[in-house]
Amino acid sequence: MSDEPFPHALVEQLVGQEVWHVTSGYWPAIGLILGDRVRRTRALPVTSSRHPEEFRTHQGAFELYIYCAWRLVRDGDLAVASHDSERGTSPLPVLPSLVGKRITALTCVGPVGDLALTFQNGDELQLFADHANDVENWILWTPESSLEVGPGKGWEQAPATR
Repeated sequence: MSDEPFPHALVEQLVGQEVWHVTSGYWPAIGLILGDRVRRTRALPVTSSRHPEEFRTHQGAFELYIYCAWRLVRDGDLAVASHDSERGTSPLPVLPSLVGKRITALTCVGPVGDLALTFQNGDELQLFADHANDVENWILWTPESSLEVGPGKGWEQAPATR
C-alpha cells in the first residue's frame, strides 16, 4: 500500500485505447486487452483454442484485469453484469461487443478503486471495488507500470514486469 497520491494519470492512459480482445477466466473476472499488440512470450502460456491466436502470441500494450463486481450499461439500460451467471444468464455473448471500441472517457475514484470506462459507442463499463480484505479489485498493466488496486483502499504501483 502506498502513502503517495493515487496515480490517476496512469489510469487515464486508457483514454484513446482500443479494445482488441476480451478474456474471461474464473467468472466473474474479465480482462480487457487494449492498445498496440506486443509480441511476447507469456510467463503463463495461453494454449486454449477459445482465445484467438493473436491473444495467445501477443499482449496488449494495456491490459485491465477486473476481479471486482462490474456492469455494462448500454443505452441507459443494464446490458450485463458480473453476477448474471449466478442467475443462469451468461454475460459472455455481450462482452465481445466491446472489441474494436475505443475508451473515450473514464472516471476513477481512487484510492477506493471504483472505475467507469466510457466507450465510443456510449457503452459504459462500471467497476465497483468490492474486495475489502482479500484480493485486488483490478489490475492495470501499461507499457511502463502495473497498478494493483485493492483490497480496500490499498493500491500498489510497480514497474511493468510481464
